Amino acid sequence: MKTLALTRSCWFRRRQGRWGRLSLCREAALTLVAALVVAVALTAASAAAYGPVTLHYYGKLGPHRVQMEITIDEEKVTGTYWHDSVGRKLLLEGTFKARTVDMAEINESGEVTGRWRGGLNPIAGWWEGTWTSADGQQTLEFDLQLVAEIVRTSEKRLGCVDVEVIRPVLMPALLTGKVDPAQRWIDSVAFLPVDAIVIERLAEPTFEPEMPWSNYYLSVEYRIAHFSPRLLSVEGTIYSYTGGAHGSYVAVPYTIVPGPSGPVEVQLEDVFLPGSGWEEKLADYVIGDLREQGAAWVVTGEVTEVAVESLHRFTLSPAGIRFYFDPYEMGPWVEGMYTVDVPWTELAGMVNLDGPAGTVVPQASGE
Repeated sequence: MKTLALTRSCWFRRRQGRWGRLSLCREAALTLVAALVVAVALTAASAAAYGPVTLHYYGKLGPHRVQMEITIDEEKVTGTYWHDSVGRKLLLEGTFKARTVDMAEINESGEVTGRWRGGLNPIAGWWEGTWTSADGQQTLEFDLQLVAEIVRTSEKRLGCVDVEVIRPVLMPALLTGKVDPAQRWIDSVAFLPVDAIVIERLAEPTFEPEMPWSNYYLSVEYRIAHFSPRLLSVEGTIYSYTGGAHGSYVAVPYTIVPGPSGPVEVQLEDVFLPGSGWEEKLADYVIGDLREQGAAWVVTGEVTEVAVESLHRFTLSPAGIRFYFDPYEMGPWVEGMYTVDVPWTELAGMVNLDGPAGTVVPQASGE
């Protein structure tokens, strides 16, 4: 309407012979057009912003094998990385500008211990650049391969079950156009709890949408703990709320290796030599570590030992074995989950190096 009024005003003033004022009207019209062009350009730039996307890389930092997971959201980059042989995660924070990632590396004390910098095409299958120590005295080249995109899927089932699934989508097979048996495994495991909670909701046919307990919630999250071409270890959690004071958490990690007819899940017994005494060694180490962590029911004596059956949730890496314990196993709900890391050095002479662990134990894998 303002443009139309402006045009009518210009016509009227021309009819009156006021050519100077007509010139001013033309300038105002051009200014308006320019403003519209700028607004459209800004809108297009905003629509073209990159991310968010979460990517998992693995490869080498100098002579060291590392894993990295970063999230790029427009110009912001956050994430973690860890040395395979150590397993302790360091925070990453930085920017993604002019197709270049520049990130600070931050330890548990909040100190900057290094900086990662390199040009990045997130759609390509690799990332190269330079790591520099915080004091600038040491530099290492890094060469990382894109392993997976961590994909988030959200949906509402039956109109009253909110579902979120986070899982890795492996890139190597996608880049070659092949069907990946490992991806089939990942997807089936990730979406199985979705069907389970829908079935549970159908078994409770009461329809009271105005009541909070009528709506269920499910979050399934899987992330890569360790990747190599010969072994994939994934840490996972399932959180569900179906009514009550709070929801429930369970740990659901798994480790798979290639088999003749598809992925094979590694069992704890596959890791060790029969008759080596590994059961007692693990039980003693785990209960001692939980006591040091202050797990309430271990400290009070309510839990005095850890049965082998309680050690079936684990991940493998060159750093060792990580075991997972759900809330209420070693302490009250408020203490949450516990994890215990057992380094391979504690298990010398007990590990079956001809089995799946032989691909990650440093001495056996040649790392």
